[in-house]
Amino acid sequence: MWTDSNQKRGYMVVTVHYIYDSWNLCNKILRFMYVPAPHNAKTLSKELMGCLVTWSIECKLSTLTLDNCSVNFSMIDKMKEKLSGGRHVTPHRNRLHPDTLQALICTQDGSKLCGF
Repeated sequence: MWTDSNQKRGYMVVTVHYIYDSWNLCNKILRFMYVPAPHNAKTLSKELMGCLVTWSIECKLSTLTLDNCSVNFSMIDKMKEKLSGGRHVTPHRNRLHPDTLQALICTQDGSKLCGF
């Protein structure tokens, strides 16, 4: 969420990052949108889900990264059922730091190499 200091209007940008067939990391801006007030969990989740549904990726997400907006936890709670696509989503999933995830993946790969 970004608020224009002159007009006091809220905006949201949705970007996607993915690995293409040739293992190249790609990123695209899906949408830069005006978000009407109030900027609460209900409004933000509606706008974000609308963008994901428009692009038919609501059940294809592996990770969702958000800014430090105070309503993010409430927003994710509202979106969890729709985003999970029937999969179980743990409440701690959104708290896994990228460095921790990288370490876990490296450990997993190392275990396979060593035959564990």
